[in-house]
Amino acid sequence: MRYVAFLRGINVGANNRITMQDLRAMFEAFGFKNVTTHIQSGNVLFDCDIKSSRAVEQLIENRVLVGKNSISVMVRSAKEMKKIVAGHPFPGDLAPDTDYLVTFLSERPDEVIFPDPMPIGGHVARVDDLEVYTYSEPVEGRHEYPSFKTKPKVQTTTRNWRVIQAIAGIL
Repeated sequence: MRYVAFLRGINVGANNRITMQDLRAMFEAFGFKNVTTHIQSGNVLFDCDIKSSRAVEQLIENRVLVGKNSISVMVRSAKEMKKIVAGHPFPGDLAPDTDYLVTFLSERPDEVIFPDPMPIGGHVARVDDLEVYTYSEPVEGRHEYPSFKTKPKVQTTTRNWRVIQAIAGIL
């Protein structure tokens, strides 16, 4: 099966730096095949025989090290990614100056809590079991992104909609 692993917090500023070549080699050492990366923010596409995204996630959890840091990883199958793209809740006409985001959750929380009031221009489009869809319209040239907390706390990582579409297209 084909999968994508979203690694949280690598190559952001000076923290958790890793080359894509080293990241590919790491995933190949795990036994995955046809390993490729998409942009520098920790998106790894690969094939493996395991039939469950959660099982793949558990296999690589705590094995992905960047420097001395363990990195959180969220895994989705090609089928799950196509479903995310096909069923997205964003408005029909995606405004070019609006940022559309998908936050991947490591597991389903009991509750997702958004700030009240929401930032001006920030919107929650939908909360699914393992994804949160938000978007931010510019206000005075700036974006204020909706943040949230989960109970219990779960690991998250966020990608913009253009990256999601690109990854789904090449899976």
